[in-house]
Amino acid sequence: IGTEFETRAIDLISVKGKTETTRIFELLGASGQVSEQRLRLRDLYEQAWRAYLAQTWDLAEATFRECLQLDPNEGPSGVFLQRIQTLRGQPPGEDWNGVWQLVEK
Repeated sequence: IGTEFETRAIDLISVKGKTETTRIFELLGASGQVSEQRLRLRDLYEQAWRAYLAQTWDLAEATFRECLQLDPNEGPSGVFLQRIQTLRGQPPGEDWNGVWQLVEK
């Protein structure tokens, strides 16, 4: 996609039955055509994602909630808030790389 489009990395998954990891991206739009609010949401989401990977659950949760304040229909942030609740109850360990294992195809 290069510099022609604005994108946002939204997840890192491993599909059931596969060993490789897949990074999921969202296409936001053509460069220069994406609203400032959408770019702000992307930047805030990246901050939340970094906190999530560091297992800094309180910061990740608060920042994903900020994303939802910017856009109440922000689906990925809602998904990560649910995951954080799961991971608080079942901590992934220090060697965790942030990959979410999908159990269904």
